Amino acid sequence: MYSRELRELEHVPRWAIIRCIRQQSVAEHSYFTAMYAIKIAELIGWDKEFKSEMYKLVKYALWHDIEECFMSDIPGPIKHSIVDENKYELFADKQCTKYWGQNKKDILNTGGKISRNEIMQIVKCASTIEELFYLLGEEQLGNGTIYEVIKASKKKAIKELQNLPFICGCTPDRPREHNCEEKEKSKKAITEYLYEMIGNHTNEQSTLISKLGTEG
Repeated sequence: MYSRELRELEHVPRWAIIRCIRQQSVAEHSYFTAMYAIKIAELIGWDKEFKSEMYKLVKYALWHDIEECFMSDIPGPIKHSIVDENKYELFADKQCTKYWGQNKKDILNTGGKISRNEIMQIVKCASTIEELFYLLGEEQLGNGTIYEVIKASKKKAIKELQNLPFICGCTPDRPREHNCEEKEKSKKAITEYLYEMIGNHTNEQSTLISKLGTEG
């Protein structure tokens, strides 16, 4: 069984320098990141191309911030500006191995290099989308202080969506990063889907409640 330290993620808060109405934990963020990573893989055709790698994708999504149970959630702008990321990763990997016998690199370092890099891309995009949807929920609750944060998060999500490893039916000898009509259609479709979900997340009430109705 996992050690007690793992459950600290449900108590580690995100958004330390953002004024929030409802506090979000790293555990919550990790769960939804995994759910969105699965959906992204389906939308871009990655789940069929790398069917055997889906377990690794989900596990990496759940683990992508695991070191924050003993290092906390450092605000992104600060982390990327003043933290030595090599030392950060080295310390995080050492502690994760100490507590759980493996670290994030161990999850990725099985299988091919292509799937490893693409798992990181998908999880990064899923994490950004989760961030955006959380912020939209805050706005819905009446948080009027995060307009610019939402704007930046939306821009970042769209950019990362465009750079996802879309799967197409082109010949295998073409570079995976090539662009084609099929990929461009997929990019347009997934961007439209994101905007649809943004609209869904800004409704006054949950669509599930709307579908269930008010009668028992």
